[in-house]
Amino acid sequence: MFCTCLRGGATEIDLSGSAKNILQARWFDPVTGKWSKTEILKKGRNIVNAPSGQDWACLIGAPHVLSVASVQMRSSDDIRENAASISGFIRKCANDGARVVVFPECALTSYNEKIISELTADKINAAEEQVADACRTNNVYAVVGLAYREGTKLLNSASIISPSGKI
Repeated sequence: MFCTCLRGGATEIDLSGSAKNILQARWFDPVTGKWSKTEILKKGRNIVNAPSGQDWACLIGAPHVLSVASVQMRSSDDIRENAASISGFIRKCANDGARVVVFPECALTSYNEKIISELTADKINAAEEQVADACRTNNVYAVVGLAYREGTKLLNSASIISPSGKI
């Protein structure tokens, strides 16, 4: 997207239809041929302000930064409750512009040894799929700590989930 501000000033830009939650506005000075300040814009209505009172061009596109959210949370002993909580955090962080959301170790399964020793691989996989759906819906990556079952062994691990929901 491209806009101009003649003789400086401010322009309102409606980014409600954008596929991205966060965009970057870069200002170009047509007199000097140089780029100036950069602004971060959110989906919806934004007001952009030219750097000075001369003519400016503004190029709006995907930002050239990686926004990472780190979530501090207390897990419950209920894996379904944890999956729902993690999915909610993913949605909130994505709406705030995060591209990657990172959770603590054992966020999905909890640290309660009695509880995690009774978890089946099917229960863990179902909870992981719920979190993967949240990643797919919100187009973000997630790193989620969990106990992973390999045969009779439980391993402290993390799943990395892509925006397509691939675990």
